[in-house]
Amino acid sequence: DDYDKKFLILNDLSNGHENVKIPVYNDIDNDRPDNFNYITKIRPIDNRIAAALNDNNATSCCDCIDKSV
Repeated sequence: DDYDKKFLILNDLSNGHENVKIPVYNDIDNDRPDNFNYITKIRPIDNRIAAALNDNNATSCCDCIDKSV
């Protein structure tokens, strides 16, 4: 629609890195997203996150203690 066209500020946030375009809309002002490097895979920022991503155990990154037992 015309509304969508009026507020579309970027046709594809991924710059072609995804199979489907990721449009960006802004109906408040004409500001565009800051420059950044779009990535298609998770890049761990520390060893704990890297271990959690490589572990199939669902509780691998949980520090909680089950008190219901």
